[in-house]
Amino acid sequence: MTRGFFLAVPVLALGALAGCRAAGPWLRGAPGKEEIRLLHEKAAVFQTRLEERHLSPEGLLVYRRSRPLGATGWPDLASSTASYGPQSDGGIWTGCYLAAESLRYGATLDPAALEQVRRVVQGLELLSEVTGRAGLYGRTFEPTGLPVPGTDPPDVWRPATGGLPAYRYRGDLSKDQVSGIVFGLATAYATVDDPEVLASCRRQLTRLADHILAHGFRIVDVDGFTTSHGDLDLTMLGFLPKGVNALIALAVCKAAHHATGEARYARAYEDLVRRGALHHAVFSKVELLGTTKHSNDVMAFLSLYTLLRLETDRGFRGELVEGVHRSLRWVGSERNSLFNAIVCAYVARDPLLLEDAVSSLVEFPLETRALPVDLRDRTDIRRRLFFGCKGYLCSVAALPLDLRQSSSFTWKSCPHSLVRPGPVGEEVFYSGCDFLIAYWLLRYHGLLPHPTTGGQR
Repeated sequence: MTRGFFLAVPVLALGALAGCRAAGPWLRGAPGKEEIRLLHEKAAVFQTRLEERHLSPEGLLVYRRSRPLGATGWPDLASSTASYGPQSDGGIWTGCYLAAESLRYGATLDPAALEQVRRVVQGLELLSEVTGRAGLYGRTFEPTGLPVPGTDPPDVWRPATGGLPAYRYRGDLSKDQVSGIVFGLATAYATVDDPEVLASCRRQLTRLADHILAHGFRIVDVDGFTTSHGDLDLTMLGFLPKGVNALIALAVCKAAHHATGEARYARAYEDLVRRGALHHAVFSKVELLGTTKHSNDVMAFLSLYTLLRLETDRGFRGELVEGVHRSLRWVGSERNSLFNAIVCAYVARDPLLLEDAVSSLVEFPLETRALPVDLRDRTDIRRRLFFGCKGYLCSVAALPLDLRQSSSFTWKSCPHSLVRPGPVGEEVFYSGCDFLIAYWLLRYHGLLPHPTTGGQR
């Protein structure tokens, strides 16, 4: 099923946008004023909807909301009867939303953006406090007293400790959560000049780095064992590079050192470099016959953003950039606005990548409901000879954004899937954080002008 752009909220004047898209590629060096204005309005719609529907009172991004078929309206997340749902990725996407709001504040100095930053920083701090272990975050949390969300087994959820009996949390923190948390905290620390925000970011980055360093670059759960996906070893079998792990480990140390100035984090970073972490990081992208883990790409690029922003050594930066160029052999054609914005901000302002970044946001549907997708009858779409990593029929070229299924984070979903089933027996809606982080990255770095002034702010 094709999801058109016109499933959108009708408050925008989208006719002009449709005309631009119908005319084919429109961006050659810089977008037009109409496209810039419409993207600004679209960002405002996502912002309002996210704040009203997807942000908990504590500042946690509830990125996935579901309701029975035919239901209308949403329970207020501040209500004692509203579950936050089976969120397993609260850390990474809350971190991405924190980064988006920090960049929004840096680009606009909007007091509303600063209030969002303050709230979300507090939400991440609570996400670390519920475990009762310094530097160990939960995957998500919610108030107690409600049925276990979704189909989660009861033992996945644990009662909060540390004087927080009103909450329970989902444990087994993974490295992808860490990549997003560090991305959010490091970005906020570098762009927001609020003393409370800076103090919280510094405190959280210190505790997180100390936890990981104390356990030999592993995430250790409350039971004393490494979590299911908490291993940050640099190699597999002693010689195969684990590039994503290397990037996350380097970003943890670099961000903690930037926030604190403490020498132990610089020493840990330098030790990682001596052990070959930068060389291993070059090989963060792995693909075989079209089979790959797109979530690894997100972890890699979130970590790269922090490293490219903070690393000043030309040799070290050179190895990071080498890894970016290698990854672009695969992801450079995926029309990934987030990745392309990061590359254009800190590697090279490539006009084709920038064109894809902006045009993909133009195509990004305002409808965030997870609708089924079935494009097998589209004779104009060339198919691959092999299936994707989840067994789905795939296209040769990356699909336009308005033909893809909405997900928790569009930039980690396969851009080639021609068939994706929808949820059964319920409607599922996502937050739009994926649009906001890409949009505000472009705005903050001057890659997309202000819709009225044409400048940064």
